[in-house]
Amino acid sequence: MLYFILKFLTKLTLKSYFRRLRIVGTENIPENVPIIFIANHPSAFMDPIIVATTVKQPVYFIAAGEYVGKGIKGWIFRKWLHMIPVFRPSTRPEDVHKNKDMFNHCFTHLSSGGSLLIFPEGVSVTERKIKPFKTGVARIARGAEIKNDFKLNIHIVPVGLNYSNPHQFRSDVFVNIGQAIAVNDFISADESKEFEEVEKLTHHAEQALLNTTIHVENDADDTVLMKLNMVYSRDLKQELGFEYEEQEREFQMQKDMLDAIEYFKKNDPQKFKDTVAEIDSYIQKLKVNGLHDKDIKELKFQRSFRRISSYILGSPFFLIGFIANFIPYHLVLFLLKRIRMHENFQGSMVLAAGLIIFVLHYIGVSVLVGLLTPVGLWAILLPIVMYVTGVYAQMYLAAIRYSSQRTYLRSVFKKNKALIEELLVERKNLVKTLEACREQFEKTKVN
Repeated sequence: MLYFILKFLTKLTLKSYFRRLRIVGTENIPENVPIIFIANHPSAFMDPIIVATTVKQPVYFIAAGEYVGKGIKGWIFRKWLHMIPVFRPSTRPEDVHKNKDMFNHCFTHLSSGGSLLIFPEGVSVTERKIKPFKTGVARIARGAEIKNDFKLNIHIVPVGLNYSNPHQFRSDVFVNIGQAIAVNDFISADESKEFEEVEKLTHHAEQALLNTTIHVENDADDTVLMKLNMVYSRDLKQELGFEYEEQEREFQMQKDMLDAIEYFKKNDPQKFKDTVAEIDSYIQKLKVNGLHDKDIKELKFQRSFRRISSYILGSPFFLIGFIANFIPYHLVLFLLKRIRMHENFQGSMVLAAGLIIFVLHYIGVSVLVGLLTPVGLWAILLPIVMYVTGVYAQMYLAAIRYSSQRTYLRSVFKKNKALIEELLVERKNLVKTLEACREQFEKTKVN
């Protein structure tokens, strides 16, 4: 029961934490069979939270033993939060012998038709790169099938977690669920083939997960992709007619950009070098003057009456949301500033702290209002009002910040018109260069 309550509350929290959260491929999840969900692992605790709230099946998590812990904490994590501890030689070598219990627990759970979530990279690191898989997924799947005479029909389902920034509040995440893999297509009862079959299934699962994620081979390519997104993605999406919600098309666009980077590095290295230098020069000028490419691209010298009107009309809803959520929001910030943690845990800790503090705040306010005012039972609607207006307040503040950037840009233009005109020309030429590169790359795809 606790698992399902937390799952519901977490879904609501995720909707407010992320600016955009898009899930595709749920139709690829088979029904009425045991499933091992596999996912990339860029954000420690955030990753299992997202997968668990994405799929309808209740999942058991394979989690590092040092995080599960012992005593009451360990009991709660195992019993109520569905965690199965695994002990890694690098962190708990003295407990590695306990992994036999982990395998047996997984076999039993799959035999009863349950689902597991495993991160086969074995470690969480914030980067857009899939590390070589450990063989645990294949060994668990093979062992469970052999133990049940190949009657379970276990499937492995890859879940690609594609964050714009997993540790940043109001960022984006695209959850891409790939085609399921039937384990029995890769295994047999022949013990002499165990190593070969495990390696083959592991490789196939790794490729399946790669297809669902943005995988960047090295830091240099990742930096180039980041710069392209900074100065060109908006133009490209506009030209191709992207809608705001179309994260799936954006995902494919990122894949194509990576392919283009690889193509020019190999086939036209001078053009690649010159184009990157041109991008760097433009970005540096923006940085030195405290400007953003988006403002340059969408430069307008007149204030929008429609935008100002929307601020005025929306201000009452903003004030309600701001006041209703002021205490829990700043309490979360207060606590997190005093807790030292690794970057990989920042996003998930904000989410967890926010879930607990906001829920308690909403319940407390509703009880007080219900007891102290004539509204009575109508007070149970307050959490809905506070949640909805709180989300609106976040969007309102983002719009205000965006407008302030535009105001700053207009002030810079008045003081240094030549600089803005120079940046506009430089940006126009840069986009023209990138468009020519795209056309050249598109021809290679046709051929």
